[in-house]
Amino acid sequence: MSSDTQDSNNNPKHIPIEESITSAQKIYLQTIASNDICKGLAELEPHVSKSVYHSFLKCVGLIIIAFSSMSKEDIDKASESVTVLAKQTNKIRKHGILISALKMVKTPNYNKYTDLELHAELLHTFYLAMSALICGMETHNIYGLIKVAYRLQKFIKNFKGCRVILKKRKQWENETSRLHFEAGVRFANGLKNLAISQIPPKILRVINILGYKGQESVGLEELNKAAFELPGMNSRFARMFFIAYWLYGKSHGGLGLKKDLQMCEGIIKKELEDHPKAIVYLGFQAKLEQVKGNIDVSIKLNEELLKNEYTAFHKAVHFELMFSHALKSEWDECIKYAELVRKGTEHSPTYTTYAEAVFRYVKCIEAMDVQ
Repeated sequence: MSSDTQDSNNNPKHIPIEESITSAQKIYLQTIASNDICKGLAELEPHVSKSVYHSFLKCVGLIIIAFSSMSKEDIDKASESVTVLAKQTNKIRKHGILISALKMVKTPNYNKYTDLELHAELLHTFYLAMSALICGMETHNIYGLIKVAYRLQKFIKNFKGCRVILKKRKQWENETSRLHFEAGVRFANGLKNLAISQIPPKILRVINILGYKGQESVGLEELNKAAFELPGMNSRFARMFFIAYWLYGKSHGGLGLKKDLQMCEGIIKKELEDHPKAIVYLGFQAKLEQVKGNIDVSIKLNEELLKNEYTAFHKAVHFELMFSHALKSEWDECIKYAELVRKGTEHSPTYTTYAEAVFRYVKCIEAMDVQ
């Protein structure tokens, strides 16, 4: 009996795991190329009930929309989709009080699990991380922060099991399944290590006492393997994270970007060769030019991005244009975009109001100096 048939017999409503992976990835690439996230979500919808990867990708899309708008309606939709993914993976993965107790005594023989069951375990781990992220979007008090911490704790605990699976599993039903699982584990492990390593030292000591450890070198190594040595969606997510980390994290954090600049430029160039109209990579290209000091080029690229129909992306573009014009001391343009940022986003209203006030103040001071 083939592995695909075995998967279908054990879970008759689920398509074979290899088909789930490749089909979802195809829709993901089409969405990147077309810039139409709503169309991508519509194409995913018919497959969600019978494919964990389509369900997972739907969650990612709705979380992106929710994060860009921060509206309660969008956050609720994202939360609902994540709940659906949790129920879906729980129907497939092996779990329960007895199994959890046995795991404390002996490592399960993961070679007896189906690939579908193991991927369900991995995606359930991602569900825990996504639920923490959504909870963070809604958090306005200490109780909410406690909920976020609790869900992250469950994510880390569950993720340890996925690492054990990757280490112990020797017989995979097909290579696509194995490589995609490995990419997912390495991507998550890289993010975990990198995130923990960036926590301020005093807080980090407390976190280490609680048993959560993370090293920047390990995080970067794992992300590097996921991004450049493995295929699949998680590999692309890792590359996208690297670009964002280099262009935003390192450049704005004063961590030095010089040695990573060439690689960053190469990745963006390669992605734009494959998807020349992809706004996410065009946005990265505009940011790259800003970081390199080519402010006029960055402004021109960002102004072109404003012609795109995806208005949620405009908020990020307005933010970049605000700072690009500030770097050139073009205060009228800077204030125009600062006002658009303040009025057009729910993200950190205190900061956006403060930024606009600062730019208006600087303009007044310069005008007084001229007089």
